[in-house]
Amino acid sequence: MRKLIVVFILISSVVHSQSYTFNPYSSRGIGELDPSFQGAFGGLGHVTSVFSDSTQLNFYNSSSYSFLGKGQPIFSIGLTARSVQLQEGSVNSSKTLLGINNFSLGMSFGKRFGFAFGIRPYSSTGYDSKWYASENNTKDTVYYTASGNGSVNQSFIGASAFLINQNGHTLSIGGQFNYLFGQLFNKRSNTLNDAFNGGLLLNSLKINGVNFDAGITYKYEISKKHLVTLASNYTFSTNLKYERSEVTAISTDVTDQLQYDTLTSDLTLGNLKNPSVFTAGFKYDFFNFNNANTTSNRVYHLQLLGDVKITHWSSTVTSFSSSGLNAANVVSFHAGAQFTPHYDVLDRSKTVSFISKFKYRVGGFYSSTPWVSTTSNVYANYAVTLGLGIPILAQRSLSSLNISYVLGTRTNNSSNELVERYGAFQVGVVICPSFYDRWFKKGKID
Repeated sequence: MRKLIVVFILISSVVHSQSYTFNPYSSRGIGELDPSFQGAFGGLGHVTSVFSDSTQLNFYNSSSYSFLGKGQPIFSIGLTARSVQLQEGSVNSSKTLLGINNFSLGMSFGKRFGFAFGIRPYSSTGYDSKWYASENNTKDTVYYTASGNGSVNQSFIGASAFLINQNGHTLSIGGQFNYLFGQLFNKRSNTLNDAFNGGLLLNSLKINGVNFDAGITYKYEISKKHLVTLASNYTFSTNLKYERSEVTAISTDVTDQLQYDTLTSDLTLGNLKNPSVFTAGFKYDFFNFNNANTTSNRVYHLQLLGDVKITHWSSTVTSFSSSGLNAANVVSFHAGAQFTPHYDVLDRSKTVSFISKFKYRVGGFYSSTPWVSTTSNVYANYAVTLGLGIPILAQRSLSSLNISYVLGTRTNNSSNELVERYGAFQVGVVICPSFYDRWFKKGKID
């Protein structure tokens, strides 16, 4: 446990400095929410609310923690590599981003309880823009640059409990406390005739505060072959504390911070209201158990999943902007399917191959975005996803390697407006103890 805490602190420092997005609209407010994907969910169209079993840690819905295997804690870590291409008219730019998208540990205890803790991204700012304009009076050209980076991260601890677990009916509720912390940076500069000397505007927004999630999951086993799951999760809107610094300066070299000459400096403290988020989903499981007269041991497993997420951006306000964030509410639709040729990964029958224990995933999603373009059209974000879950069968554990790829576009289908095309590759590693090496278990006799 001490080693895990040390690793948690080290990864927290790394995550704090990451940026997961490359889009000028992320300069608004607290940046782009949850811009990364987890390995297992990324391949399923980023369906999150209804995923609850003993092989994956779903920190998007705390009521799922009760379904973790008894004596089988799960350690999860994920990485994301994202390639972004921006186009506005005839101007193009691109960038590749790499970062840690989650670090968490979950386990069950007692007969009906589960809990988890960890850290993951909450929002991110990242962009780098350049443009120029001619002055009619002097016939000079003024060159402008705008850049931003930084992230707000979410450390969490949550717990859940079964209220009902009998006769094919299972009902679990959960709650989760989240501590948000991080810093976002925005820089503007202008120079005359493409020289290095010019003026600068530097903004820094430091955020910290607490919010709360509540989740519920209901499962109904219709028969041995059919299982239906309903689930939802709600993130409450709370006031976060912020510290905002604004500095104007001049410099003989706007690219060298050591040469800045400060003209004005202003520091303000206040509250920022983060958006509330509601998610509701549905999942159907089908197990094709063979008849007695068949010779094959393989039992395939099919899952169909979908959920809807509503993010109330329009109610988000800050005390340093009287007009708010000028953001629209976001509604997103997610759908996915998972097929496993043989669902029992621990089955060592000679008739069952290793590849037949893989989880094959496909999905997609569509959502509006909170950004409003210059033509007042709302941007749309749509993507297709593919994924693969590979079991790690050493010593009969439930460990796995989860790989997914997301290919998407964000646009409002207007000419000369910003278009973003992106591809994201996620790798998630789930580590569980073997059946011969139960973690956190103390025997009655030493």
